[in-house]
Amino acid sequence: MPEMTKLPFFGFHVWRDGSGEIEGDVLFGLYYAEGGTQGEMVMRWHRLGKTAAVPRLESFSDSWKIFPMISWLFKELAKADEYMTIDQFAAVLEKHGFRKLTDKKMSDQ
Repeated sequence: MPEMTKLPFFGFHVWRDGSGEIEGDVLFGLYYAEGGTQGEMVMRWHRLGKTAAVPRLESFSDSWKIFPMISWLFKELAKADEYMTIDQFAAVLEKHGFRKLTDKKMSDQ
């Protein structure tokens, strides 16, 4: 990984699907403007049967080091409705200073 000279920032990308069993994703983490990340995870919305889509947090182990920096997020999620929507989750991130970097439908890729 190249040496990062500028301070990282928290950001997120919204990818909406609308077809199949995945409704969409919010990829979020600690990014560098020059590229690269210190940690990144995804909240993915799964359709389970006939209920509304439910969010599932997925994270590789290299992103665990940013957990202490976002402990507020886990507290917010503990209070949230289990059917929190993509837009509601994005609003929580924005409220805490995350920059929205992308908001697209999967078909727009």
